[in-house]
Amino acid sequence: MHCCAQALYPIVSYFKMASEAVAVTMSNKRKLKHPRTYKRNVIKKSNIEGTEYTNYGEKLDPVKTICQTSNCYKIKLCLEKVILAERQSMLYVFHSLSSKNKQDLNLQRLIEFKPIKRRRPRVKENQQESKLRQACFEYFVMKNNSRIKVCRKAFAQLHRISEKRILRITQLLVKAETPKNERGKNPKIHCIPKLVRHQIYDHI
Repeated sequence: MHCCAQALYPIVSYFKMASEAVAVTMSNKRKLKHPRTYKRNVIKKSNIEGTEYTNYGEKLDPVKTICQTSNCYKIKLCLEKVILAERQSMLYVFHSLSSKNKQDLNLQRLIEFKPIKRRRPRVKENQQESKLRQACFEYFVMKNNSRIKVCRKAFAQLHRISEKRILRITQLLVKAETPKNERGKNPKIHCIPKLVRHQIYDHI
């Protein structure tokens, strides 16, 4: 019995070493990347599609639904120009666009830029001349292949976007520039510059 154990010892030790080597290889193997499951990409996609998601503060942002009504009389009048079914269709078409750049470009086409025709002298409390507006803007929504004029706040509510986003688009419209999403394109803080990498390779 003792002889059998001695005979089997090299075989057992061999399989043990082989299993340890496989475990080390598997642990050193680089993990597969799944960019679609990254939180930043999930949030970005949900913002474009208007779906529900959990933000970075672990708070739930609900689905973006159509605007029913408003307490503001002016906004309410603008919303009454578009019935609920048309608002739903408008929001669906807007969220079906595949990227933020396409959405912003679509919004920019619905905004008209007009120069100021008449200026009135305005003075602040400190008797200094106030900053003059560069332009005025008119906002439209599509209804049965025709453009319907609405106010800025109604335009924002119908598309479920912030007024800050509209401000950015109008500023680009004055400069005759198309909106481009530049977020997330900054260089990574831990990324080694390409020149330094080549120097390391040459040194090795």
